[in-house]
Amino acid sequence: MVLALEYLPGGTLADRIGHGLAVTEVVRLGRGLLAGLGAIHKAGLVHRDIKPANVFLTADDEPKIADLGIAHDSVGRSMTRTGARMGTPEYMSPEQIRGEKIDACTDIYACGILFYEVLTGEVPFQGNSEYGVQKKHMEQAVDRARLAGKAPPGLVAMVEKALAKLPEHR
Repeated sequence: MVLALEYLPGGTLADRIGHGLAVTEVVRLGRGLLAGLGAIHKAGLVHRDIKPANVFLTADDEPKIADLGIAHDSVGRSMTRTGARMGTPEYMSPEQIRGEKIDACTDIYACGILFYEVLTGEVPFQGNSEYGVQKKHMEQAVDRARLAGKAPPGLVAMVEKALAKLPEHR
């Protein structure tokens, strides 16, 4: 048996957040990230842990989504225990937190968190405990003022739509 891995010398998106990314770079990386996520969803999977640390970059700064270790088969075959809350609390969707049925909308929500963080330098919902963070995901609106001036209105609207509390509104 041979295991081959792609060499990704660009580090992770998490490494880049503190260095300030230009909006044009955010949009370019976002397009690549969403294309990769579309391929994952087309294969019938939900990633369930989209976050900057799971987005690696090639030498040409093309994003590659990694760590499908807790991916969920969206066509009905369970890959992990049904109803289990799995993922990183800061990036989990409200339905994921509640242990409800998830689909591609769960990853869209996580992308909204990721874009918010890339644009502002921090995740929108923070707390002193996992419960505190999860409660904010389910009840608190995103702080639009933090995004204002960091991105054009269309990008702000996209992030806000991705962060809708109800999956059918994403």
